Amino acid sequence: MYKLDEITLTNPDVRLARNASGVLNVQKLAGSPSPEASKPAAETVPAKDEKEAAPLDLSIKHVGIDGGHIDIDDQLMKEHVQLALSNLAVTLDDFSTCTDRRYG
Repeated sequence: MYKLDEITLTNPDVRLARNASGVLNVQKLAGSPSPEASKPAAETVPAKDEKEAAPLDLSIKHVGIDGGHIDIDDQLMKEHVQLALSNLAVTLDDFSTCTDRRYG
């Protein structure tokens, strides 16, 4: 389990884009999907000797964004949508991906 007390992003500048096929630009950060990823779930059952990867256990006491900026470009819609969010001030406390507990 990964436990962090605090993460603060100061003046992050983010551009989110979705192309006409519905693919988000941030999906490219994860790399190309494997051929297995495109198969239906019934076809991707791991063999008996294969173990599934454990989910990431992550807990963060406090997450903050100070002065952020997000540009959004959505080309999936018939009429393309472009908008911007500026001067973001966001906080999130007790974030956790663990299903059985919060930070602590």
